[in-house]
Amino acid sequence: MANNRTAGIVMGVLGIGLAAAALGVKLYTGYQEKHRERLIRTAALDYMQEKYGVQPEIVLWDDYSYATYAVFEENGRRFNVQLNENLVPFRDNYQYDEICNAVKAEFLEHYPDCAVKETNVLTYGDPLTPGLEAHGLVLNKDTKYDGTNLEQVTAGAKIRIIAYNAGAPFADTPMLQTLRETGMGKLVTFDTQAHLDAFLAFEKQGEYVHSLNMLSTEISQPETMFAPHIQQILELGAEGGIRSILLREDEGFLYSCPKVPEATFSPMDTRKFITNYINGIRTEGDFSRYKENAVTKAYQLCENRDALLAKQYLYFPVADYPDWEQLELQTISPRTPFQFRASLTRCGEYAVGIVDGDQNQWMLARTSESGASQAE
Repeated sequence: MANNRTAGIVMGVLGIGLAAAALGVKLYTGYQEKHRERLIRTAALDYMQEKYGVQPEIVLWDDYSYATYAVFEENGRRFNVQLNENLVPFRDNYQYDEICNAVKAEFLEHYPDCAVKETNVLTYGDPLTPGLEAHGLVLNKDTKYDGTNLEQVTAGAKIRIIAYNAGAPFADTPMLQTLRETGMGKLVTFDTQAHLDAFLAFEKQGEYVHSLNMLSTEISQPETMFAPHIQQILELGAEGGIRSILLREDEGFLYSCPKVPEATFSPMDTRKFITNYINGIRTEGDFSRYKENAVTKAYQLCENRDALLAKQYLYFPVADYPDWEQLELQTISPRTPFQFRASLTRCGEYAVGIVDGDQNQWMLARTSESGASQAE
């Protein structure tokens, strides 16, 4: 009994000792973290005061395997100061917005009639680069933009610009030469200002994402919707160059597949298409009514494996299809019974629809009350 009691006391004392040790480690670790945070805050604030004469608010700090950052907030925007392994600040992206605006202003001096959608200045030209470079142009401790040294602070950086104009292509200037050699982005020229204005309104409203049709939820190249009105696309950078969106013509409409330009459509048997479409939506549909509602022939995508993964854009002249708002694309996937209906969207002088590559058979028809908007 005495031995058991002794053993119990010993175990209790050991348990208390271990708990006290664990608590001590926890408290010491917490102290170290707080101490490190104070060092980071003090060093980063001193850096900002010395370089820019400002004392913005630090909202958080991040420790990564490759760097330590102090994250500041000023007037609703965030920026970063990077510290080395000794917690000495040595670079920041505080002036990123100011420098981007200066680059945009210089571009507009050369091209005052254009519309600039995007201006970015990136240290390495890759927005996915880990670290501070992902947040835009980074300036070392001894480099500062003073309003007169734009060329100096952007030397070696990647300038990304997306801009649009109408009429004549962007004129050749020293700035354009630099962008063509080392820049990123694109310059798009529309045929008329009216069509450019229509495109800008279309893009601003986000119709191409939200209400374009029932087939597509995303278009990465919204200017493709206005392809018949685009004269030229100048891709910037060493691997860029002038390109256009290849348009093919059939009976009464144009079509394009930007990712697979050689993709084509060919007419198919309309009776077979309507029969498959009715079977696909699982309805006892009236064949004669579907045939009566048909506006164009039925078409089938060429046998091209790459095209089956790409979007096909169809352009119907509004002048030839004045009732385009009452029309829809009826499409069939080879994976029956996946049948779809898609509305058209007005883009300049054309009513445009999109057929996903795997819906490789389609027909333009008047809207029908039968069938669901998408196969259930």
